[in-house]
Amino acid sequence: MKKSTNLKILSICLAALALCCFGLQRSAFAQQACDVITVFPLGDTWSYDDRGVGYTDQAWTAFNFDDSAWLTGPAPFGFGDPWVVTEVQIEKGTYYFRKKFDFSGDASQIKALVMRALFDDGFIVYLNGTEIIRREMPIGPPTPDQFGFEHEVRNALGEFFDLINPDSSVSIVDKFLPVDNIMAVEVHNVSLTSSDAGFDGGLWYSNELEIVTPLPLGSTWRRDNTFSDLGTAWREPGFDDSAWLEECAPIGIEDDLPNPVCTELPTTILNGYYFRTTFTIEHDLSLIDSLFVIAQYDDGIEIFINGQRLLRGFLGIDGEEVTWDTFGGFHDSHPRQVFNVSDQKDLFVKGENLIALTVKQTSLTSSDIYMDVGVSYRLCELGTSVEDAQSEIPTNFRLRQNYPNPFNPETNITFDIPANSPGEHIRLEIFDLLGRKVRTLASGHYAPGTYSMQWNATDDAGLPVASGIYIYRLSSPSASFTKKMVLIQ
Repeated sequence: MKKSTNLKILSICLAALALCCFGLQRSAFAQQACDVITVFPLGDTWSYDDRGVGYTDQAWTAFNFDDSAWLTGPAPFGFGDPWVVTEVQIEKGTYYFRKKFDFSGDASQIKALVMRALFDDGFIVYLNGTEIIRREMPIGPPTPDQFGFEHEVRNALGEFFDLINPDSSVSIVDKFLPVDNIMAVEVHNVSLTSSDAGFDGGLWYSNELEIVTPLPLGSTWRRDNTFSDLGTAWREPGFDDSAWLEECAPIGIEDDLPNPVCTELPTTILNGYYFRTTFTIEHDLSLIDSLFVIAQYDDGIEIFINGQRLLRGFLGIDGEEVTWDTFGGFHDSHPRQVFNVSDQKDLFVKGENLIALTVKQTSLTSSDIYMDVGVSYRLCELGTSVEDAQSEIPTNFRLRQNYPNPFNPETNITFDIPANSPGEHIRLEIFDLLGRKVRTLASGHYAPGTYSMQWNATDDAGLPVASGIYIYRLSSPSASFTKKMVLIQ
């Protein structure tokens, strides 16, 4: 599997991985007001085994496993892709990675835990010997000669895995130890002749978030019982679904799933079914950190929010309309999938939202169908937003990570001036990697408080600057702080 990739963007995004090494990393989350703490960043050093030596049990995932014969190097690992830093051997079906780390936080206080990972093709992640993530891999104990399903790396900063959500099958935070933790990862290529493979992973957590679930799994839905082509009108907010059946999820035809259906469908299989329901978001969207959909479906699914397409899974081709005659790709409804849809938050509204979806079979002779969908979002605790923070007097100098990062064309930089430093002369400046000053964003005497400055990627002369890594520095007579950011154009 070979990707076509914009090398310029990837090379800049790869540089962004190094930013994770400098303390707080907020790019894994959407809301800058919530502190996010790095356990270990993307681009960090791992031990790895690329010899093609297979491990037939899970002993290699334990902390005390002897990996002294393994190599070490910085991520990303792989071959055949421009974002690879450490090359691994080609034509090896399975690659193994281990990362030891200590955990200084209080696991009982963790409210958000996320992993970002680049992987090609299938991969399984273990924390202290317990499996916590599996993607593009068959169900069941993995074997060294097992191939992964084809997977394409679409984002040089990795895919987002939310490890604390209403669908968490294990209490992952309970697996953390104060010292001697191990994350182990096995990556399975799609074939021995594949043209590329790769892996990188980072882990972050926050104590300042909570999860709200406006549409839980097992909710009540309306289902069309006319078994006819409804065009596109069925997904619009004004559509009259009063004649549709009202049924509890999961809805489907019973199979060997661990969770039985609540509503049994007729055994006569159609190529698709329509479903609709509503849910209410009670918070301002600006306070929502991350928004995700939890879906368990068989075979293909397409979901709309307030009449606009939100996501597809195993259904159709991007850019092409799904019609009544479209069949889904083969997809097993177990395990559930968590889709992070934070980048489409503008489709949602505060108040009542309509979710409409269609589930499509892989063929008219398929023996099963299944649907259960929920919506949840992660929220900053009240009082942690930038607006609320500005109403309080900080107790310490603080330079926050810019948001968004990487960015194009604008980003915001927030800093705190403490109560014990009234009237000090403050400078907020931006430099390139050669140390040349690019822009002065602030220079003057600032009263204690929290301030946010916007940079539009121009220099002091108003001219646009080139893509790349920039350093921004907050300085006063008594303190100085620096951080890095990445501009992508």
